Amino acid sequence: MKKLLTLLLTAALAVGAACLVGCQNNTVKSQKDVHLIVAAEDVEKSFTASGEIGTLEDAMKLLAETDETFTYSGTYSSQYGLMVTEMLGITPAANSYWMIYTDTIKREDGEVYNASEEYTYEYSGTTYYSTMLGASSYEVDDGETMLFVLLSF
Repeated sequence: MKKLLTLLLTAALAVGAACLVGCQNNTVKSQKDVHLIVAAEDVEKSFTASGEIGTLEDAMKLLAETDETFTYSGTYSSQYGLMVTEMLGITPAANSYWMIYTDTIKREDGEVYNASEEYTYEYSGTTYYSTMLGASSYEVDDGETMLFVLLSF
């Protein structure tokens, strides 16, 4: 009986360790500067995150740790990653959502974003492109500018 219990416990620990390794974010972090613009209602604020960054969420966490005016929260989607539900204390009303756009249409890894007008947003004379991903799934490039816009549908 003791051997069976030990075997079951060992198997459970192995499965748990495999889940932890498989669930890790494998994004490589490197020294980057990422610019974030938040535009909603009567709010327009710009931030720059500088440090070891891989994903947009990494940049957001860094900002939240270093700038008390930068706040956010969200929920995780298995398909898209972190979906922002609150930014700078602003929670969208019904049928409104935080949308994430980037100034980068073609990334270093060759991935090209959909540049159709349906997935773009004009802001201060610059065309931004929908990331089509949540913040934890979107890998940022050094110098990239991210735009968070509150839109109603």
